[in-house]
Amino acid sequence: MDKVLLRQEFSITYVRQENTNIWNATTREGGFHRGVRAKGAVSYTTAFYEGEKPEDQRFAIVSVLVEIDPRFDDRAFLERPDTRRMLADQARRMADELFRSKHPEAIIQPDVDHPEAIIQPDVDHV
Repeated sequence: MDKVLLRQEFSITYVRQENTNIWNATTREGGFHRGVRAKGAVSYTTAFYEGEKPEDQRFAIVSVLVEIDPRFDDRAFLERPDTRRMLADQARRMADELFRSKHPEAIIQPDVDHPEAIIQPDVDHV
């Protein structure tokens, strides 16, 4: 029997430092989703004040769904710190690629106060 597709959700928040091209990126783990076909960087969200241009952006969020190989669909494996770090790293790479397509000159720095994913996933959904 085929296993049901499993994805872990991440959101990567980018905050611009003043008027520079330096952006701080913070990765947050979300929940697990079964049966979802979408994967990779699935959305880019930002806001503008009236009269601002795209280059005036100061904030963006990229949502990512990381595909979990069915061979590793195991609660104990998914809770391991090294697994969580690996999945967060994959999410960051995918998010950074989408973010750079919108901001090609951006210098992305991980959040120094929270260098790793900072919200515990809801593993009850695994």
